[in-house]
Amino acid sequence: MTVEYRPITSEEFPDLARADMLAFGSDMRAEDVEIEGQALEFDRTVAAVEGGRFVGGTAVLSLDIGLPGGRTVPAGGLTWTGVIPTHRRQGILSAMISRQLEGSREREEPVGILQASESTIYGRFGYGPATYGLGFSVSTSHAAFRAMAPRFDGRFEAVDKAAAFDVLPTVFERCRHGRPGSVGRSSGLWKAFLGDPEHDREGATSYFHAVHHDSAGLIDGYVTYRVTGAWKSDIPANTLTVQELIARDPQAHAALWRYCLDMDLVATVASWDSPVDEHLRWLLTDSRRFRVNQINDSLYVRILDIPTALAARAYPLAPRDDALVFHIEDRFLQDVAGDYLLEAGPSGAECARTTRAADLSLDIADLGEVYLGGVSFATLVRCGRVSEHTAGGIARADALFRTERAPWCSTHF
Repeated sequence: MTVEYRPITSEEFPDLARADMLAFGSDMRAEDVEIEGQALEFDRTVAAVEGGRFVGGTAVLSLDIGLPGGRTVPAGGLTWTGVIPTHRRQGILSAMISRQLEGSREREEPVGILQASESTIYGRFGYGPATYGLGFSVSTSHAAFRAMAPRFDGRFEAVDKAAAFDVLPTVFERCRHGRPGSVGRSSGLWKAFLGDPEHDREGATSYFHAVHHDSAGLIDGYVTYRVTGAWKSDIPANTLTVQELIARDPQAHAALWRYCLDMDLVATVASWDSPVDEHLRWLLTDSRRFRVNQINDSLYVRILDIPTALAARAYPLAPRDDALVFHIEDRFLQDVAGDYLLEAGPSGAECARTTRAADLSLDIADLGEVYLGGVSFATLVRCGRVSEHTAGGIARADALFRTERAPWCSTHF
């Protein structure tokens, strides 16, 4: 049969969700589907329909992404993407993503972003992993802070779901711009996040939220967490798992971790997605008790407009202004491929196509990986993924793209 590609209506979303559940081998309650659907823009969906039945689908969210230097650019966030098992490897996924990427270009979104279920899927479409998430745990019985840890005062306040929706978005937006890779949240995404669907809980409680007020009474951070109950021979051994900890400054950061680590009945505090440069480890007197459990790719970046994307970010740690020519391969969007001159440094940045000889060659997915500073050009050279044509070009590129903080995305979509 012929496959038709078209947007869906809001009334059709439960049918598309059932196809997605079949694709992922998962299950969701009807009320959870309703919660998740609040974030969608139905004019930005693409469904693959065969014989009146959904056999695949994708959606794009109109988001923005934080760049080194604090600026943001619009970003199309690919989500709800899947093809049912009977229709895989027939070109349906490629057809849907092609339509979505063209839609992003028409909307002048210089980058596309996504979070992948598998790391092997999206490289062929030009996406590269640009941020990573750190999973770790700390035993609360060995969680004292060093004497020189940041001092904090103020107070904590527990907030319920209704109050969280009023308070957390403002704090998040105020604090996120110092971190490359941060992704803004629409009202719909906040509703989906705070809706806290049961299928995300894995046997733990629903969300708890706590905010920290500084000495002037201003909220300077919050933590959202769950608790998994465990008692061993009448001894409490609960695990508190941090979903998100957002802080304005080191004092608020230390205060919020102290709040978690001092929680009664809790034996272990864990996080499944923190920045890879999370500095709780260096606050602890016994730093070996900070146990890393995993480091996973998180946000993938697909650059659609190279001149706009490279000119938008800052290069504040570069020792001087410099000029480099990048030869970019792009097999999926061949009109993006070519040679680009980047003139950048502390004074600003410009980027345009050029006829000058290339200093470096790399794939568009690799450009997405280095874009936010999450990996160095030198690392990719060692892996055979970047070629240097001008002596010293790799070192100069790394000097330009270096960032003070590791990129991190706490928004999940």
